Amino acid sequence: MRCKDSEVCDALCFNEATRELYADSFITEGFILMRLSKQVIISRQYLVPDCFIEIARGAIKDNTSSQQQAEHQEDIALALYLANREEAIKPYLDILPSCIDQNLPVTWTLEERAPRLCGSPVLKEIELRERKNFEDYKNISDFLACNEHLLKCPSKEAFDNALAWVRSRAFGMDGALRTNSGDAVPAMMPLLDLCNHARGRTVSKNISYSYEEGCVVVKALRDISPGEVLRITYGALPNSLLLMNYGFCLEENYEPDGSSNDILAFEPIAGGALVIDLRTGPKSYTYGKLVQALECYLAHSEEDHRETAIEEESESDSCHLLEDNEEDLDGSMLYAACGDDYRCSSACDNDLSLECEALRNLETRLLSLLRNYKLGEIKQVTDIDSQLAANTRNRFSSILTRSEMRTISFFLQVARRILSMLRFKRDHLQYNPCALSSNLDCINLKKQMEDLVDVYMRIRHPDISLRR
Repeated sequence: MRCKDSEVCDALCFNEATRELYADSFITEGFILMRLSKQVIISRQYLVPDCFIEIARGAIKDNTSSQQQAEHQEDIALALYLANREEAIKPYLDILPSCIDQNLPVTWTLEERAPRLCGSPVLKEIELRERKNFEDYKNISDFLACNEHLLKCPSKEAFDNALAWVRSRAFGMDGALRTNSGDAVPAMMPLLDLCNHARGRTVSKNISYSYEEGCVVVKALRDISPGEVLRITYGALPNSLLLMNYGFCLEENYEPDGSSNDILAFEPIAGGALVIDLRTGPKSYTYGKLVQALECYLAHSEEDHRETAIEEESESDSCHLLEDNEEDLDGSMLYAACGDDYRCSSACDNDLSLECEALRNLETRLLSLLRNYKLGEIKQVTDIDSQLAANTRNRFSSILTRSEMRTISFFLQVARRILSMLRFKRDHLQYNPCALSSNLDCINLKKQMEDLVDVYMRIRHPDISLRR
């Protein structure tokens, strides 16, 4: 495939069957694979008329922040333009897959989702997205019914496909390609948007792109063998978002520092407003979230104790315990060391029994969530045989749910280890120890768990820690 006014080197070919870009000959490091000029970049700045953003602003109004609403309106405007299928871009759109072809879970029936994603918070996210898509389309349809001169309303199917293209393939424009006001806008970049995702410990990208003199220039980062898939990185994305936006999951979704990109949306109190993003990784990623969860149970069970809480530990006392020198590959740490998340302002140091009760509540809640994944069937879920591997829905759902179970098991075992060290007499809780341990058989997980327990005890109970 070649796009008008683009300079695409002969070293590339397009495979219609797999919709992937391959190198058909040996390419050396630094080789320019393609140069996309602004004439082929589909964005509001270049090809999308202003009327589409006007339609989006008139039709899409919600209660989110002004920034989120503006970003959503930009996505809708671009999706409307794609759904309108202008002749100038129709050849490009004809090669893009539909929502069903992309295997997006929003297209699965409830009967298909429920057994595959049982217990996962992603089920709720899929339902919310499905409802939001319906509301967006209804608002657009109603708006265009009163403004027929602006645009003919696309079908629901065409709109859904176009919005899926924007979510899975649009790039954030940068540098010289920003608007005159300096705002970043989504843009479709033909050919570049066909490259696969590479992230984590085992797979790395082999090409990069940059904005140079009004063009997007794509270069080889290393020597590329004939037939090798060209890969960029979509970012440090969790499998939940990869599945919802792109229709796939990564088995080894870990960064080189051992932190998982997978995030579990944890509700300490079922149906509560607070949601804590839990992930496995070094202590600088996990300690603050553990404390935040415990603070929630302390506040929920004993509001008055917060007024008598002791003074927060000083940064000088605990900062060095949390410094792992982990480097976030996107340029910033997920949590700044010794920031607000790390300060222990609870009353648990004054009342050990209150802290233990909070730990037990956390343990009980995590165990309840883990049981929702049907622990009795864990062997069937985790053993991917040839038949299961052939079914991408089962395979990717299994990758996602196993990752979530590992995260739950990680914090569950941490809570139990701390309770044991505090010598708290607990009632017997029924669980499957084999299932729990199997979920922690992953690179660095056991060491990360031990490090988290260690730093928790050293910061909050140094006297007990020293006696060990």
